[in-house]
Amino acid sequence: MKKSFLSLFIIGALFSSCSNDDSPIDSPENVGELTTKLSFEEAGGNSVRAALSTAIPITNWNNIKQVQMFLYDAAGKVAYSQTITPTASNLNFTWTNIPIGTNYNLAIVANAKSSSDNIYTSLDGGANGVEWGNYNVKSKNINSQIWMGLKPLATFPTAYDAKKETNDKPYAEASEIFTAYASNVTIAQGVTTDLSGSPLQLKRDVSLLRVRVDRSDAKLAGVNFAHANTSILIHRQPVGLGLKLGSFAGGIYATASNPDHIMVAASGASTFKTTDPTTTTHNPTKIIDSNFSLWRDIVVFPNATMAEVAAGKLPSGLADNDRKYFIMISARTPDNISVANPYKLEDGTILTAAADLFWWATVNEVFLSNNIREVNITIKSSGSITPPVNPTEEGGLKITVSAPLPWNSEIQSTNTEV
Repeated sequence: MKKSFLSLFIIGALFSSCSNDDSPIDSPENVGELTTKLSFEEAGGNSVRAALSTAIPITNWNNIKQVQMFLYDAAGKVAYSQTITPTASNLNFTWTNIPIGTNYNLAIVANAKSSSDNIYTSLDGGANGVEWGNYNVKSKNINSQIWMGLKPLATFPTAYDAKKETNDKPYAEASEIFTAYASNVTIAQGVTTDLSGSPLQLKRDVSLLRVRVDRSDAKLAGVNFAHANTSILIHRQPVGLGLKLGSFAGGIYATASNPDHIMVAASGASTFKTTDPTTTTHNPTKIIDSNFSLWRDIVVFPNATMAEVAAGKLPSGLADNDRKYFIMISARTPDNISVANPYKLEDGTILTAAADLFWWATVNEVFLSNNIREVNITIKSSGSITPPVNPTEEGGLKITVSAPLPWNSEIQSTNTEV
């Protein structure tokens, strides 16, 4: 039987893509076409307490590195996939040679290339890491095989590495994942199915955790929060992020987060930012004040399932105990520490030589997709040199793409002392 290869057309501009797993697909006799339009969902407000900071990261095409389209049946078996790289000037796309079929589900996933994004992808449910290609995903099943989660790291930052628990595993900050969906898609032989009248809307599937630190207490005089051993670690990470299939609406899986999975949100001398962001990245730009002089924005997975959200779980509520994020920060004793200039820990221990210091707290509240939660940490103790044990606590497809969903302008706020 004569074989044909996937061809990708962009309306208004020639666009090319490449794959390292090229392979032939079904013959033209069994293919049809599909046209749809992709946009980005508008952000809505929430009835929550206003935060002290107002800065919102700007959302534009710089947020989108690439998008991968999946067409799959009701059981989740993938019939077709292709990756494209949209830009502000190249938003219309046509795919051809999609296998004919009825009642397809369509998913668009942005920023899920494991070679370039902070995401771990797999074709066997997470056991082994494999980058999703255009052809190696074909005939695989969504979620049970085609799986994504946080990207593992080789080591923890120096301050924590020597003191970690045996089962602790480090992971990178999450990639900024966007998704969009359509259902009941039919691909007919020689026909272009046009869905552009109801644009698909890309929506951010991740949350933003904004850490702000008040280190103005006199106990902290001279403590170095810009040392090479400074870090922010977040315990109790969700085990994966799924795509919509059947009654599962996407998002994190309905399983307990793993207390041994620890996100290395930031490390090194530049862990904390000490000035407000600029208009090139945020609008508005206000984050720091006279007390909260250190900050960091961290992309995390939500810690509530879509089913919980549908049942009424709001940002103002509490996360399940087994999904509450546990945040730990480290810094360094004052640079001039010595016998003549000792540093006293909270438990009364006197330090006369340089050491790493730790503070930690549980964040009880919910993190929802496309929402910013600000965690205001006021340090009232002089810290500990021992971090805690694990928290107790074939046709054608034509797509038009437009602007991404802004971060929700209502920033949830959590205040804690450590």
